[in-house]
Amino acid sequence: MPGRPKKLDTNASGRTEGGLVGTRYGMPEMSKLMDDRFAITSTMLEVEGIVPYAISRRYPRLVPPEHAGRIQDVAYRIRAGGMDDFLGRVAEREAVTHHLEDSIFETLREEVGEAARPYVHIFLTSADSSETAKYLLLKKGLGILIRGTEELRDTCLGVATEWLKQGHLHMASTHGADALPEYLGRRLATEAYMLDSNANRLFYDSDNHVVGTLSGATGNFHPMRAAGIDGRLIEQECCGIWGLTPSVSLQDPPREHLAYIFADLAISGRTVANVLKWVKYLKNTARGELREEPDEGTIGSSAMPHKEGNPSVEERTVGLSYGLHGNFTAILETTSREDARHLEGSALDRIKIPESFIMLDYGNALAANVLLRVEPQPEKLKAGIWRTLGAPTSERIRYALINKGMPEKKARTLSGKLAREAMKSGRKYAHSLLEDPEVTRYLSREQIDEFANPENYTGDSKRIIEQAHEELFGKRLLAQ
Repeated sequence: MPGRPKKLDTNASGRTEGGLVGTRYGMPEMSKLMDDRFAITSTMLEVEGIVPYAISRRYPRLVPPEHAGRIQDVAYRIRAGGMDDFLGRVAEREAVTHHLEDSIFETLREEVGEAARPYVHIFLTSADSSETAKYLLLKKGLGILIRGTEELRDTCLGVATEWLKQGHLHMASTHGADALPEYLGRRLATEAYMLDSNANRLFYDSDNHVVGTLSGATGNFHPMRAAGIDGRLIEQECCGIWGLTPSVSLQDPPREHLAYIFADLAISGRTVANVLKWVKYLKNTARGELREEPDEGTIGSSAMPHKEGNPSVEERTVGLSYGLHGNFTAILETTSREDARHLEGSALDRIKIPESFIMLDYGNALAANVLLRVEPQPEKLKAGIWRTLGAPTSERIRYALINKGMPEKKARTLSGKLAREAMKSGRKYAHSLLEDPEVTRYLSREQIDEFANPENYTGDSKRIIEQAHEELFGKRLLAQ
């Protein structure tokens, strides 16, 4: 386990320009990739650089290789270091044309020179470039999310295993009531399995719902077919370069692909929220079973100076998960198909894709940071185990009585009645059992002392934590 890290909070992205999501809220790699000022434009240049190259390899008489190479080189140079100037010129042109994509293509034509100019955006419609670029951006973003989800999963497993080594027990609850004792990290094992499932879902999305299209205005490759080009082959080869799945599209790829991805982002966000809601619950004043030592310089509330600090990170992450849910709902509304293309999702995508990817990536990082910072409080945990005076062992007492010959209904009634009486009177459950002659007819003092001790009744929680670590820790879906 790594040492206790510095608190991760806001303004960690390294960006100072743009909206709140990506500057105040976000992590460096994803915030840079999804910078909504130029993310789609940058990947459109990537598309525009590859398509002439792919055509020139098979049809050099239609697209001369030297001109295809010029377009590819210029597109790469702009993406590598000339985006600010390029975007400024695009914006000036768009103010006149009211057509962003065409403004991008025309500005690129200026850059490549007269000889290569006719081959920029050749045989394509605007959506071939912008939609494919969007999914290329999604492909890169999903890779970051998969790695971040796996890292959070491993953090859950590492923390759970460390707490297990330290022997910390915890009283699990159901419906807000103390239920049964377990090892403290048992909850994190469940979250680790869900995080692993989420990583697999995102990986599936990356392989099956990240699509590309170069098929023209209605999806039938009209200009390529007229020029004698096998358009589906060109589309397949380009998508192979980008790592995308060719889509049998109209003009737009079916937007259900995007909705599937956003559904999994929303589900993943809820899992991250569940991790931190549990941590927040154990940190609250009434329980105090986990504590996060404030970093030097941290101040409390002006109205409540006694507070060590609000669970602001936990609550922020839960709130961001609600945003992911809302974004999925918005994207789902745009999956209707009437004509071959509509623009209901165009502006929405440019807002919601960066926003959702940055928020989930940020949530993964925040959750991992919190888990590495919180520390179990042994006295509070022990007090929690004994808070109900051993009553949660009533299940074990019930089965012990049945095994010794007491009728099932009577065993259930008696074990429950004595447990409730113990809690009401403030006496240990074992004492109530020892004083009941019907119980002592079946169980000895030694058996009652053992069976009514909640510290001896942890089920398979230890093995579940160990097995989760054995099965999941260190798994990677993507090549490093």
